[in-house]
Amino acid sequence: NYQDKAFIWTPSAMLSIPNGMNARAISGDGLAVTGGNNDGNKLTVFLWTAADGLLTLPSLEGRDSTANDINENGSVVVGHSLTANGNRAFRWSQPHGIQNLGTLTNFTNWSTAEGVSADGAVVVGTSYSDRHPDGSRAFRWDESNGMQDLGTLLGGVMASARGINTLGTVIVGVSATPVGDRAFKWTENGGMQNLGA
Repeated sequence: NYQDKAFIWTPSAMLSIPNGMNARAISGDGLAVTGGNNDGNKLTVFLWTAADGLLTLPSLEGRDSTANDINENGSVVVGHSLTANGNRAFRWSQPHGIQNLGTLTNFTNWSTAEGVSADGAVVVGTSYSDRHPDGSRAFRWDESNGMQDLGTLLGGVMASARGINTLGTVIVGVSATPVGDRAFKWTENGGMQNLGA
């Protein structure tokens, strides 16, 4: 009878995290891990650090939540959490707790955060709608500007952001085009560039 267990591996040891937990992301310095825990009643997000051990992070409205990424030093976790209005992208930080990042205008069904910059200041992800003909849009979020729609590739109808570089200046993802899904790279000066794959 087998049970899945999350683990943390280093050259000197493998640390087992309690049953039901799934590790999703590790900080750049290797000292923090985030992921999910299914206790049979709801999904929660955990944060493990070398200094403090295992912590359960709060969720929006006390409902299911999922972690997708963690920043360089483990102080910021991003993902999505269920609310009365659907899943919403969140950003959790040690000094400020959990923050609802909302959705893009016209893409209000649900949103998820998929990546975060090294300093935790810039978050990327996707905002969805089952009513808008485009379906989804990639977003970039920061405290000053809120959630920014990154658009689509030329002729595209949908886009999702999947990752961001450490400086928070380059975003990557996928956009649906008339000839199929294509990978993109986005920068503030260059906009969305088709990588041809």
